[in-house]
Amino acid sequence: MGPFRFVPFMQCRHSLVSMAHRVTGQLSWGADRLDFAEGQGYIEGDRGRSFPRQYLWTHCGWDGNSVMLSIADIPFGPSRFTGCIGAVYFKGNVYRFATYLGVRLEHVDSRGAVIRQGELSMQVTLEQGDALDLQAPTRGNMERIIRESLTCRVHYQLRRGSELLFSMASDQASFESEWEESHVRTI
Repeated sequence: MGPFRFVPFMQCRHSLVSMAHRVTGQLSWGADRLDFAEGQGYIEGDRGRSFPRQYLWTHCGWDGNSVMLSIADIPFGPSRFTGCIGAVYFKGNVYRFATYLGVRLEHVDSRGAVIRQGELSMQVTLEQGDALDLQAPTRGNMERIIRESLTCRVHYQLRRGSELLFSMASDQASFESEWEESHVRTI
């Protein structure tokens, strides 16, 4: 959240704890056992009284790499702006995208986004996914139903100038979208 973490009246606060950590162990449920040997973990958090009115979020981890993008319509005093935070951990390098770092949102809709920051550009496209209902907060009460695809097919692409750093599609991505408008509001 960068400098926005110091603003006391933010509706929601997003945190990214770990992009790609090692996971070991197992989970037993009745007679079933799930083994996490050589697994990859990801931890993030959201806290606050309400989720944004409209937002898009996605995450995917693969082969020790990880990508996350969150774009939201954020109330800010008497006005609103469209904020963005994103991070890519790829081959040991971290690429950060954020409103406070000068990211530009070239396109956002309910199925994806195209963003640019300096020489970097990222494209995210939901290709296929079935969303499930998930409760979310509205003014401190879990009254809102949002739709989340826990395991779906998303295509991710990262470029530095004309150089393609990666282009991959995964059936193990997660994606949420409550985006209705096709325009964005800048600060």
